[in-house]
Amino acid sequence: ASQQVFNQSVFTGLQAAKASRDYYAVNTKLTEEDVINQVSQAYYNVLITREQVGFQQTNVKNLEQLVTTTQAQFENGLAKKIDLDRIKVNLTNARTRLTSLKNQLDIQQQQLKMLMGMPLDGSISLQPVPLTDLEQVSVEAPAIEPFRAGDLLQMRLLDVQERLYRYQKKAYQAEYYPRLSLFANYSYNAVSNEFDFLKKNGTSVDYDMSTIGVRLNIPIFDGFARRARVAQGSIDLYKLEKQREYTMLQLNTVYESARTQMINSMNTIRLQKENMQLAQEVYYSSKQNYDLGLATLTDLLNAETSLVEAQNSYAQALLAYQVARIEMLKATGRTTTLVQ
Repeated sequence: ASQQVFNQSVFTGLQAAKASRDYYAVNTKLTEEDVINQVSQAYYNVLITREQVGFQQTNVKNLEQLVTTTQAQFENGLAKKIDLDRIKVNLTNARTRLTSLKNQLDIQQQQLKMLMGMPLDGSISLQPVPLTDLEQVSVEAPAIEPFRAGDLLQMRLLDVQERLYRYQKKAYQAEYYPRLSLFANYSYNAVSNEFDFLKKNGTSVDYDMSTIGVRLNIPIFDGFARRARVAQGSIDLYKLEKQREYTMLQLNTVYESARTQMINSMNTIRLQKENMQLAQEVYYSSKQNYDLGLATLTDLLNAETSLVEAQNSYAQALLAYQVARIEMLKATGRTTTLVQ
């Protein structure tokens, strides 16, 4: 039997074990936040792309109707063949953009399933969210919280890592300390010319032996290896301090970028919505005038192109706001509120 009475390395190791549990607990929470962040961004990407697909489908439908109308006018001598061909070219381009958007939507849905841990061959059904609801989120946006580095898991993780490095350095320093332990040995022996150890009146000679003592190990010289390990521990702490400064600067930059993007996106959403509504009015007016022969085909196609660009810009502005909002929640340590 042996029992250590004093070993500074063991005491330091017990403290480091608790710090290690704290490190992995914080790291688990940080990983959870990263997953929530990635899934949320992928989710809004899918929603916005799906709305863009809807815009493009409406655009294709309008051009198909325009082709039908112009085809009838051409057959009756009221339209030129070049006008019909121009509309067909625009229709082909619109169908190509629609196919591209559908492919993009499929890829984004696959990415979302992957991030959610779903089988890629499984089906996913997302409840439609009107763009007006996403716009309302930006209108009712709460006040932007100030940046507090102490609330962020990234900084807490560095704090725990610093504790681990300090314990590691103490463990190296503890190698200079002597180690004291108690020990006790007990043995029982029997000697005989015959195999009659278990007999009551056997010929064996029995005797026992025991020792109790104290063992003291004193480190004297190890070729300066301990000193080198202690110096390495100091270097690790210095590197961690520089990493803390860089992480603080990085997190503050993310916060300021997200705050600026949120403010700009809220203004952009309002402007792009007004622009989209105006583009819709211009398109419908141009369509009516074209049907009545009061507008040229060029005016109508330009109005159609402007409408598509305005719709896409509006959708992209909503996406930019949602991404900035997610980054802001991450920069203020409130990512988990996305799942509440």
